[in-house]
Amino acid sequence: MVDFSLTFLAKDTAYLRSLLVSLKSIFPKKFINSFEGIQLINRLKSYVISPPKEGQTAPLFVAKDVEDNDVDLNKLNGKYILLDFWATWCGPCMAAVPLVKKLRANFSSDSLVIIGINKDNDFNKFKKEIEQSKMNWRQIFDNKNIISSLYGVTAIPVTLLINKHGVIIYRSLGLSINNEKQIESFLKNN
Repeated sequence: MVDFSLTFLAKDTAYLRSLLVSLKSIFPKKFINSFEGIQLINRLKSYVISPPKEGQTAPLFVAKDVEDNDVDLNKLNGKYILLDFWATWCGPCMAAVPLVKKLRANFSSDSLVIIGINKDNDFNKFKKEIEQSKMNWRQIFDNKNIISSLYGVTAIPVTLLINKHGVIIYRSLGLSINNEKQIESFLKNN
């Protein structure tokens, strides 16, 4: 049996999440589906069960947005980043759209980058909803749950605010007027 001992890395969950996402997205299916690949992925998952929390470094990712542009979280250092995990079939997610629009209107994209992480299965429905709801912020179609897994998102909506130094300063299940005011407070006071 192959020993995939990663205990020396167990405290660096952000790195482990990034490693897990990289394995799943970069390595060939032949490796991922092999005995060793499955063992390695399961070992990484066992260390990455708890989602990143406030005060922890946000896991990095690179993904394509709906317009086929790269979204590289590492290149957004120096800006606040709001990650909004949502789906078209999620009533609370859709109810939060006006609040995200308000944040977009109140803070320039130079100070606040808003990234929607969509968990739909139907790309056309997702794209149509962006247009109908006039979501004027970056959107990523995460139908394979790569980013969602990286951030431990198992239920939606989830909202995260990452500060200029890449640290999660706010995490909430959903977005309400009270949450919006907390996020605005973080942004106005820093």
